[in-house]
Amino acid sequence: GIGGLAVALSAQETLGNVLGSLQIMTDRPFAVGDFVRANGHFGEVVDIGLRSTKMMTRSGVRVVIPNKKIAENEIENVSVHGNLAVELRLGLIYDTSADELQGACDIIADVFQSNASILNNYIIQFAGFGDSSLDIHCTYFVVDLRNYWAVQHEVNLGIKREFDRAKLNFAFPTRTLYMVNSADS
Repeated sequence: GIGGLAVALSAQETLGNVLGSLQIMTDRPFAVGDFVRANGHFGEVVDIGLRSTKMMTRSGVRVVIPNKKIAENEIENVSVHGNLAVELRLGLIYDTSADELQGACDIIADVFQSNASILNNYIIQFAGFGDSSLDIHCTYFVVDLRNYWAVQHEVNLGIKREFDRAKLNFAFPTRTLYMVNSADS
């Protein structure tokens, strides 16, 4: 009885991984070659097996994640039709005028258009008024997934250079305190 219980408990993990792999194979949340975020890791899926899924991270580290854990948690597949969607959020100081804000959006569009590794279906929008910044949200798509980090570097550096030229200032968390002197009341 105790031996059977021990075997059943040890087989439970293996059975969970096999069921997880079946769930991955039927739902198909990702395929080999996709870039995914799963269980705190981000990388390219290089193998989907019965027990585990293997990913290669940016730094060349091979990560093996049991399929049971992948099936139980969120999976973010950032590969869109063979392209990698990149979310970029920028905050400008509140002293930025509406015309300067539009100019910032135009600068970002120019940076995207000048990069041959970015598709032309990007989105740039003034998203709203943050706690300490005027927020611009952008989404662009990198054509070659393997160049994702190089393209991201070029885009970020290009935006920073052009914002510096235009004297646009990035915001950082700030708080203004107004003090009332109780002697004056």
